[in-house]
Amino acid sequence: MAGPTPVSALIHAATMVTAGIFLIARLNPIFLSAPQVGHWIVVIGSMTAFFAATIGLFQNDIKKVLAYSTVSQLGYMFVAMGAGAYVAGLFHLMTHAFFKALLFLGSGSVIHALHHEQDLRNMGGLKNQMKITWLTFLVGSLAISGIPPFSGFFSKDLILEKSYTYGALFYGLGIITALLTAFYMFRMTYLAFYGESRVSSDKALHLHESPLVMTIPLIILSIGATVAGFLEVPHFLFEGVHILTNYFGPVFIRGIEISEQIIKQPLDVREVGTTNAIEFSLVAVSIAVAISGIFIARTLFLTGKNVPDDEGSHTGLKRILSRKYYIDEFYRNFIVDPILLLGKFLAGYVERNFLDLILRGTGRFAVAISLVLRRVQTGIVVDYAILIVLGTVVILSFF
Repeated sequence: MAGPTPVSALIHAATMVTAGIFLIARLNPIFLSAPQVGHWIVVIGSMTAFFAATIGLFQNDIKKVLAYSTVSQLGYMFVAMGAGAYVAGLFHLMTHAFFKALLFLGSGSVIHALHHEQDLRNMGGLKNQMKITWLTFLVGSLAISGIPPFSGFFSKDLILEKSYTYGALFYGLGIITALLTAFYMFRMTYLAFYGESRVSSDKALHLHESPLVMTIPLIILSIGATVAGFLEVPHFLFEGVHILTNYFGPVFIRGIEISEQIIKQPLDVREVGTTNAIEFSLVAVSIAVAISGIFIARTLFLTGKNVPDDEGSHTGLKRILSRKYYIDEFYRNFIVDPILLLGKFLAGYVERNFLDLILRGTGRFAVAISLVLRRVQTGIVVDYAILIVLGTVVILSFF
């Protein structure tokens, strides 16, 4: 997360999430031929969405919050792909591109205005000086939280519906993740834009809205984050709108035909549907959960008085989450450090005592051979004549 924010926006909105999701969608005949693999994709996707969301709860770096939200949303997409709901996964991929690019560029606008400050604890009250950034960032937060009519509501709700038909456990994890997502996104929004200013006095003197070259892309992306969801509308609204389904449907039907040719038997890919009543209930639960997460964040962080404390003072579960389940420490202690120790051993012992010895020995051997052979070169013609005669005799002795 140390790179330029526009690069982060591109990576998190398009390239990083596109790679795996598009690969599975494009190779859907292979995955349809191995349903057990699809099941494990759902399991890993659900766990990824949930655990990444819990890590985002206590991050204080504005870009790290968005980074872990990307990992969490990527988990949602994999749930859809593993369950065979390829249109839902691609739909969320598309809507996510709008609101995640919007959020990252919005955070870049904030960082630019605060002279490279990224700590949420050193922000607050920015909506008064940065109204365009604030409003567009709010749109992005509402979209990723799944609040209608923003795009994230339609795509994430479609994934939750598919996970409901796939298994109650995965639906439950998806709903809990939705609650956590709404909470940490609005925790970030309230800490950055609401409450009393915690900006240092020297930075507050020059605080102002970003130039048009930065705010115009925010406005354009906020429009996309608002209207892109209407490409797929639930059945109980306007009798449903299924533009993406109609577009991608023939592609995935062809994938089913190819899979059946591969495994030499028909596939049972009948999609378990839901009635309008069940679909409406799922949507209502999704909205209620998102609003609950926002309300909890509002209660705790709207005024800006509950500023997160330093990570070093965390204890118990809070410390585990703020330290990201000690994954970094695990990699450091069990992967990075052992590899460094192995490298030091190879460089300090093996290379010095074996490789260097072989190289030096080769050179010394060549020098010794040259010292022996140089004695043959006496410079006396009679010696050369004797050697020629001896060589001729040796050769003739073999014939």
